[in-house]
Amino acid sequence: MKQCHFFKQVVVVFFLLTTGGMLSAQNFTVSVPSTDDYSGYFVPVKPGASFQFHVSVINNLGMADTISIDKTLVGMGEVHSWVSIDDNKLTAQPSGGKVNFLLTVNVPANAENRNYTLYLNFKAVDTADNHYGFSYNQQTIIVDNTPPTRISFHVTSASTKLTFNSFSAWDARSKQYTDVNVGAGANGIKSFTITLKDGSNVIGSNSFDAAGSGSVTFIHLSSYKNYTASVKATDMAGNFSTKDTIATTAPAKPANLTFSNTEYGSTTLSWTPSPGATGYNVYLFDGNDYVTLNSAPVTTNSYTITGLNPYTTYSFY
Repeated sequence: MKQCHFFKQVVVVFFLLTTGGMLSAQNFTVSVPSTDDYSGYFVPVKPGASFQFHVSVINNLGMADTISIDKTLVGMGEVHSWVSIDDNKLTAQPSGGKVNFLLTVNVPANAENRNYTLYLNFKAVDTADNHYGFSYNQQTIIVDNTPPTRISFHVTSASTKLTFNSFSAWDARSKQYTDVNVGAGANGIKSFTITLKDGSNVIGSNSFDAAGSGSVTFIHLSSYKNYTASVKATDMAGNFSTKDTIATTAPAKPANLTFSNTEYGSTTLSWTPSPGATGYNVYLFDGNDYVTLNSAPVTTNSYTITGLNPYTTYSFY
């Protein structure tokens, strides 16, 4: 008798669950367009920031349903008080009717520097007063209040220009997002800005996305001169840090090239010393290429060239 009674209880409970709205995968289709492709992660935010996102629900049942999002502590979790919903009672028409909820998240100014989970649980009531409960993938709010670190870049110097490339920086909090959305940035960094200064005078400034391979060249500079390069790295939440470095242009090419002591098979090439230069290379243009004549940098302002053929024109640089 006890076994029979127990069997009846199981049947009754199962019947109540199925007729009371136990959700099947086909009853409602939920999507969060801003996070569905990024493992449920929102773009990182700083404490005190706010953002909005949409939640779409499609009703696949044969009756109209009034749908709402459970915004209680139990339904949404610890961030329930951060969230407001523009209209939290929307009616989806049967067989494919779609509703869109607009949610606003206001992150408190004292929010901790960590991840917060936002749960999405829904309630639905159809026209026959059947009640349904269903849920969707949990969402993650990344609160990031730390600036980027490890800023680095490479500088290539010429006599009248400086080229900066190979920019890199690191932000562990925001990196969680760029790991799942590689088009948004790199290593948690959203963008770089480089500014070149001559003292307090700004020569130029350029910003670019960290997801690309940025290269910035400043031209029309003075030869053999120190400039201050300031590189700012900004993470996905808007935190930033800056690194300054001194970048020096290369010495100018030597001027006033002259020949002296020209004899059978040899000549001496002289030039005006270039400020900042510690050595020079002498080149012969053979019609196709520039051939280096000296085996080590020339540390004076003259160089004797031998092995020349008589009655032959040469071009030296």
